Amino acid sequence: MSDNLIELEALLDDLPGAVDRRKLGDQLKQSVEKLRNADHQISRVKGILDLADLVGMNVADGQNDVLANLKDEAHDIGEALETASTEDDLRDAIHDYERNFSSTLASAERMVRGQWASVAADKFRSIALLGDLLERIGVAPDLARRMQDCAMRGRASNTGGQLTELVAQARALVNELEALQQERAQTISAGDVGAFVNALAEDRATLAMVTPTVRSWLLENQALERIGVAPR
Repeated sequence: MSDNLIELEALLDDLPGAVDRRKLGDQLKQSVEKLRNADHQISRVKGILDLADLVGMNVADGQNDVLANLKDEAHDIGEALETASTEDDLRDAIHDYERNFSSTLASAERMVRGQWASVAADKFRSIALLGDLLERIGVAPDLARRMQDCAMRGRASNTGGQLTELVAQARALVNELEALQQERAQTISAGDVGAFVNALAEDRATLAMVTPTVRSWLLENQALERIGVAPR
């Protein structure tokens, strides 16, 4: 057999491997294009988990599964992309990323956005009532004003827009709310007076709650005449 034929035979033997490598190379190029938004998707996952933590979804019944599925899918797809060694492996990993993971991500984001809207409405309602009450009875007017302002922004917090912006806004509002509650406890006290003020704001106060300490506080703040009595 001539040298040319031997060389041609060797090339023919190598041809299937070369074709496979070419296909894998082409698939890699397509994959790089389809993974251009990966950083954004990773940011969304982090935002979802951060917002879920803020609203306490980690302990809510039935919601743990959604977050667990999101984490599992993110891990599995990352591992599949990292270990893919053939065209088929890479194609399957990209398919899961584009279809399954994107769908799970969208569902999880809708859920945490909705949960924030619900939690915000509840969290900021009570501080709005307290602010209104303190203003009405003329106690700690500056604190009352800031409570009302925080409540207004909290209840109006937008669940649209970029998730990262919503997370930052929600975290700032929750921190502000906690600071106001601490200031309220220091200003009004957390004992009988605090219990009475909270109950009054929620329309559940009774005469039994007007202890000597509460009466003294009302007299001190000239608020005794501003509170009425109504039968239940």
